[in-house]
Amino acid sequence: MKPKTAYDRFNALAVPLAGFLGNEDPATFECVDDFVEVYTAVLETVDTLSKRKRLAAALASFHDFLRNAHGAPDIASAGLFTVRGRQPHAVDANFIEPRAFEWAVRWLDYRYAEDPELRESLVLIACLGYFAGLRRSEAIGLLIGDLDGEPAWDCVVRPNRNRGLKSSSAHRVVPLGVLLPARYLNRLQKWWAERRKTMLAEGGDPATAPLFDRPRKKGAENDNLRRFDRDLERVTDALIRVTGDGGLRYHHLRHSFANQLLLALWRHEHRDDALVVERLDPLIGFEGVATLRTTLLGDSPVQRRSLRLISALMGHLTTEITMNHYIHLTDLVWGQAVRGALPSLEFHDVARILGVSLKHVQRSKRTFQTGNPVLLLERMLDRHLGSPVPADMDAGKPKQLLPPRDPHAALLSLTDHLNRASQDDSKVVHFVGPWQGPTLDVLRAWISDVPEHFRRPRTGRHERIIAPPRTQQGLGLSKEAVQLLLGVKGAWGKEERARLLRIFLSGKLASGPLDVVLATLPALDLWVRFLREIQLDDAFEYMHFSGKGGGRETPMGQYQYWAQRAPVALESGDANPEPFAENLPEKRKGVVIARHRRSGEAGRHRWVYGVCWSLVMLKANDEHPELALLTP
Repeated sequence: MKPKTAYDRFNALAVPLAGFLGNEDPATFECVDDFVEVYTAVLETVDTLSKRKRLAAALASFHDFLRNAHGAPDIASAGLFTVRGRQPHAVDANFIEPRAFEWAVRWLDYRYAEDPELRESLVLIACLGYFAGLRRSEAIGLLIGDLDGEPAWDCVVRPNRNRGLKSSSAHRVVPLGVLLPARYLNRLQKWWAERRKTMLAEGGDPATAPLFDRPRKKGAENDNLRRFDRDLERVTDALIRVTGDGGLRYHHLRHSFANQLLLALWRHEHRDDALVVERLDPLIGFEGVATLRTTLLGDSPVQRRSLRLISALMGHLTTEITMNHYIHLTDLVWGQAVRGALPSLEFHDVARILGVSLKHVQRSKRTFQTGNPVLLLERMLDRHLGSPVPADMDAGKPKQLLPPRDPHAALLSLTDHLNRASQDDSKVVHFVGPWQGPTLDVLRAWISDVPEHFRRPRTGRHERIIAPPRTQQGLGLSKEAVQLLLGVKGAWGKEERARLLRIFLSGKLASGPLDVVLATLPALDLWVRFLREIQLDDAFEYMHFSGKGGGRETPMGQYQYWAQRAPVALESGDANPEPFAENLPEKRKGVVIARHRRSGEAGRHRWVYGVCWSLVMLKANDEHPELALLTP
C-alpha cells in the first residue's frame, strides 16, 4: 500500500489494539474466537461510522499480515471488516437467555466434575462475563486483591502485570455483591477464600496473585492469560452445545449483561404492569431486581443516567458505544409501544382469534400456567405452529446437546456415548447426547467388528467398546492427527485421508498401536509423511523383509530397490523374520514394516495409542457419512 495509507492505518489501529492486547501476542492465537474477540473489542472503541470504517480497514490489513506471516486463520466470514450503512450501527445481536446460560453452567459442572479447579474457574469466569459484564481478558487477569471481600464484594477492574486494559474508561469498580446471584456469589467467595489461603500458606502475596490460575506445562511460557485463554474455548463450546447457536462466543456474555441490566431497570419501573413483568422475567438472570435497582440508581426513573451507569459498568467511554453495539431491545420497545396503543385483550378474544372454544382456552390457561391473555395467545400460537419449547431445567426433561465444534472433542464425546452402558445413567439424566438410538447401535456394531488391538491399548483394564486416549500426550497426539487429516491443520484432502486409513486398517499389526505393514512405496511415502507431520517420525524404525516368491530378484536386490527410493533409512530384517513371519506376504519386492521403537530416547513418552484411536474413529466417520458424526 502507499506510505500515506500505511501511516493512516497504523495511527488508527496501534493504540486501541495495543491497549487491548496488553502482553498477549496475536501471532500465538490458535482459535478463531481469539481474533474475533480482540477485533470486536477494538472496533467498539470508536463511535462514528467513518472512524469505524477506517479502523476496520486497518484491522483487515493487520490480519492479512498475520495470515501471511504466521498462518492465522481466515475470519472473513465473521463480517468484522465490512461496515455499511449509517449510524446507528447494526449490532451483534446474540442474546443468551438466563435459562440457556444455566444449562451451560450445568453442563460445565457435569463435564468437568473430575477436575474441580478447572470446573470452578470456567463457571466463575463465565459468570463474571454474564452477570458483571467483564471482558474475557479482564476476568482471566483478575488478582486476588482485586476483590475487596466482605461486605460489599466489589471488584476493581484495573491494569496489572497479567494484562492491560483497552482504555482508561475500562478501569472501574463492579459491585459483584448485588450483581451475582447468591449461588454464584457463594461459589466465588469460597474460591477467593481458598486461593487466598493457598497463597498465604506458600508465603506469597495474595494482593498480587492471580485469582484464576492454570498449571504451566513443562517448557510452556509462564503466561497465565494465554494458558487460560485456551481453556475458555470450553465455555464457548458449552454455550454453543446447549443453545444450538454456532455464532456464540464469550463476548456475547457481555452483550447479554448489558441487555439484562437495562431490562432489570425497566422492569422495576413497570413493576405494576403484569404483562411487562411476565414477559421480561424470563430474560433477566439477576436476583432481587428491586434491591439491584435501588443499590445502583436509587429511586430515579430510567433515563440517560441509567445508560451512563450501564456504560460505566461495562467500561465504555461513551453511552453511544453501549447503545450502538450492545443494546438489542428495539423489537421489545416497539412491541411495548404497539401494545399501549391497542385495546386490552380478553380470553374470549383469544378464543375468537384462534377459532377455538372458550373452554379450550381455559384448559390451555392451566396448561401454560399463565393468566395473561396476551402471553396465552403467543404460547398457543407457538404450539400450533410447531415452535420448539425449551426444556425447563426443573421439569425433569433432559437437554439435547449439539456435538462439540472441535472435531477431536466431538470424537471424544462420541466415544463416551459409545461406551456408556445405559442411556439412563444417573450422571447424564439432565443431558441427551447428540448421537442416540439407532445411530449408536450401527456404530457400535461396526467398531465391535474391528479387531481388538485396534480398539484398546496393550496395557490396563479396558472393558469398553473402544478405549479413548487417557494420557496428556495421547490426547495431544490424537488431536494433532485428527486436525491434520481433516484439513484443519495441514493440506490433507479427503482422498489422501481415505488412502492412509485403508493402509492402516489393512496393515496394522497386533504388536503395537501403530505398527504397520507397508506393501508398496507409495504406501510407505504416505505413512512416513503422516508420522512426520504429527512429529512422530523419530519414534519409529523401518525394516525391510524380502519376498519369498519365485521372482528373479535376490533379497539384496529387493532391499536396494526399496532403500534407494524410501524417504527414510531402512534396516534389513531378513536375518530375523520370525516375529513377523505370518505378516509377510509373498511379494515380489518384499514389504516394509514400520515399528514403534520400544527403547531409547526416541521411544520414551510416546503414547501412540491416541493416534490409533483417532484413525479408527475417523475411519468410522468416513464409513458412515449418513450418520453425520462430525458437524461440517
